[in-house]
Amino acid sequence: MIGSDSVEASLKLACQYQREAKVNPEPSRCLFIARKSSYHGATLGSLDLSGHYARKRSFDPILSNNTRFLSPCYAYRGLSEHETVEEYVRRLADELENEILRLGPKNVAGCILEPIVGAVSA
Repeated sequence: MIGSDSVEASLKLACQYQREAKVNPEPSRCLFIARKSSYHGATLGSLDLSGHYARKRSFDPILSNNTRFLSPCYAYRGLSEHETVEEYVRRLADELENEILRLGPKNVAGCILEPIVGAVSA
């Protein structure tokens, strides 16, 4: 598997594990977290996980819309004026933790986060 299919399989595996494979199943874990401006593929699952809205707008009516989005990891545009790289990384890590807490840890199935934004970073 490559690209879109790998992402799609990962989503399915995460959900199936939470619902069926765990000793104590947690079917409420069905939300995912990704970054804005991300692109993870063209299958419906990977498109839902992508934060590139122009590419997925046409398919919105059939997407699950169970992904929440964080700031992109793009220091060139995201680093504040008096912020060090270490502080920037900490801020992004805190944003992830805060989103998990906001959604409720028992509702999050997984995260897919590009360490550096790719082709859609503009």
